[in-house]
Amino acid sequence: MWFALSFLTINSTLAFAQSTESIPSECDSAPLVIEMDEAAPATRAGVWNDLYACDPVLAQDHITSTLETMLTGPAANVAISTFIGLGQSDAVGSWLEGLQSHDKNGVIGWLGEQCKVDENIANFFVAMHGTKGDAFFKERWHRGLSDCRTDAIRTLLSTEIGNRATGEVTDATGFFSILEAYARNLGAAAVPTLSALGNSQTNPEVLSYVVNAFADAANVGSVEGTNLDTADLAIAAIIELGPTLPERAVLQARTTLTTLDAEREADRFAKYRWPAQLIDGQYTYGVVALEEMVCKNGKKYAYLHHASFSEAGNMWPEQIEALLTEKLSFEWELDHAQRCKGEGEVTLTMTKEPFDGKDAKKTWFNDQFKAFKATREEHKKARVVEQSDFTM
Repeated sequence: MWFALSFLTINSTLAFAQSTESIPSECDSAPLVIEMDEAAPATRAGVWNDLYACDPVLAQDHITSTLETMLTGPAANVAISTFIGLGQSDAVGSWLEGLQSHDKNGVIGWLGEQCKVDENIANFFVAMHGTKGDAFFKERWHRGLSDCRTDAIRTLLSTEIGNRATGEVTDATGFFSILEAYARNLGAAAVPTLSALGNSQTNPEVLSYVVNAFADAANVGSVEGTNLDTADLAIAAIIELGPTLPERAVLQARTTLTTLDAEREADRFAKYRWPAQLIDGQYTYGVVALEEMVCKNGKKYAYLHHASFSEAGNMWPEQIEALLTEKLSFEWELDHAQRCKGEGEVTLTMTKEPFDGKDAKKTWFNDQFKAFKATREEHKKARVVEQSDFTM
C-alpha cells in the first residue's frame, strides 16, 4: 500500500509539473479564471489576453465563452488575432457576422493591418471568402486586403477583377471598391490590368474609377509614401489613355496626375477636355476687360476691350485666366484711370470653355456688348475697344 501511494504521489507531482512548465513562476491563473467569469463584456477580451499570457493551454478552454460575450476594442482585436492563430477562424468569422456594420468594418480593417506581419490572418481572409462566396465582396471584406500581400490574396483579388471586367461593368461603385484594394495591393503589377480596363470599358464613371486606381497602385496617400517607380509607370499609362477618355475620366486624369506629381502632364490633358472644340490643334477663347474709372474732374468713363485668342490645350481655363490679368494689363494699356489722375478698376471676363464654333463666339461677344451698352448712361463716355486677337 505504501508503495502504491508513493507511486501515485510521484506521478501526480510529475503531471502537475508538466502542466505548469509554460506558466511563469509569478503567474497564478486561478484568479484570472475567476476574474474572467465576472468580467463585463467590455473587459472580457483583456482578461482573456492576460490568461493566455499566463497559461495558453487553459486559456483555450475559454475561447468560446469569450467570443460569446466580448465587445469590440483594442483588446478584442488582439484576442481574435490570437484565436485565428489557434485555428479558430470559423468561430471568429461567426463572431464578426454578429457585429454591427461599423464595428465589423473596424475589425476587418485592423485585421488587414495585421495581415502584413501575420500570414494566419491572410489565410483567415481566404477561408472567409471560401465560406461566403460572392457575399465576401458584397459585404466588403476586401477592404482589409489592401496591404495583405500574399500570393493567395493577390490571386483572389485578381480573379475577382477579371470576373467583373468581363464585358461592360454594371456595378461601378462596387467595382471601384474592389479595384482600389486590388491596385493598392498589387502595385506596379496592377498597372497593365488598369491600362487594359481603360481601353476596354466605355462607361465614363467606370473609366474615372480606373484612372483613379493608378494612384492607388502607386501607393499615393499611404504612410509609406508614393512608390516613385510605380508612379512613373502609372503616369505613362494615363498619358497613353488620354486621347480616348471621356470628359469625366479626363477630369479625373488631371487630378490623378497631379497627385502623382505630374503637374505638367495634368495641364496638357486640357486638350482632351473638349475634343470637338479643338480645331487644328487649337482652342479659341474669348476675353473682355471692362475698364471703369472716375477721373480727377469727377467724370465717369468706361472702356470695354475685347479679343479672342487661341491656346493649344496645355492649360486649363482657370490657369489661363490667372495669366491674362498681368498679360493684358500691360499689352492693352489698361491704365486710363492713371492718365486722368483718377481712380478705377478693371474687370476681366473670359469664356468658361473654348468656343464651339463661330456662332457660339459671335453670341458670347454680343452678350458682352449688350451688357456694356446697358450701362452707357452711367458714364460720360463709354467705348468698345477692339483689340488684336492673340495666342497664349
